Amino acid sequence: MDEEQVDGGEQSQPEISPVEQEARAQGWVPKDDFNGEEHKWVDAGEFLRRGELFGKIESQNKELKAIRETLAQFKDHHSKVQEAAYKRALQDLKDKKKEALLDGNADLVIEVDEQLADVKAQQQQIQSQATAQPEQVEHPEFVAFRNNNQWYDRTPTMRGWADGRGLELRAEGKSPSEILRTIEREVKQQFPTKFENPNRSKANAVESGAQRGSSGRGAYQPSEIEERMATKFVKEGLFKNKQEYYAELSANKS
Repeated sequence: MDEEQVDGGEQSQPEISPVEQEARAQGWVPKDDFNGEEHKWVDAGEFLRRGELFGKIESQNKELKAIRETLAQFKDHHSKVQEAAYKRALQDLKDKKKEALLDGNADLVIEVDEQLADVKAQQQQIQSQATAQPEQVEHPEFVAFRNNNQWYDRTPTMRGWADGRGLELRAEGKSPSEILRTIEREVKQQFPTKFENPNRSKANAVESGAQRGSSGRGAYQPSEIEERMATKFVKEGLFKNKQEYYAELSANKS
């Protein structure tokens, strides 16, 4: 009798795969326990893939930042070395000109003057190129995309989504042009409130704002990915705190 009860109990317990165990540890829940909108639930494997995707984005951002800092330091070092070499060359030519004047060597004086003019012209050209050269060269299509979609630079939430979606599309083998066109189309579906007519939505904004105020910011339940993005954005100073980021997410999803 006891053995039958034990056997029955074991059979009633569903097996949890290693993938689901790992996903649960990161905040994933089965569909039956999911409290959000049904179409937003994903299986354990997809949940982990998305987490890895955003992890890669954050890692790449850190690497890019470190590279830029290193390049800036190298550029500063190179500029100092170049400036020292320029001053040394000028001083050598000036000393050479003094000797020529004392010796009464007019031909040498003319030659040194020409060398001084060449050195100064070269230095001015180098400085002009350094001033005109941009620190980062971007693809023309991406420049046009940013000009036509100013939300990318102004709204960290939307930019984070766009970067993640871009990596997904690239993994699917899409070309840069296709990626940009797809993001430009899908962002309006992902963040519809950002593209509404402000005059038409004033009354709704006041009403929904009052409702959000009564419910409090703590009512929003962020996903694991959103928590990671919140930590990243607060660390970089894009938001004062996580609640401010969650409030913007809540407004976009309402």
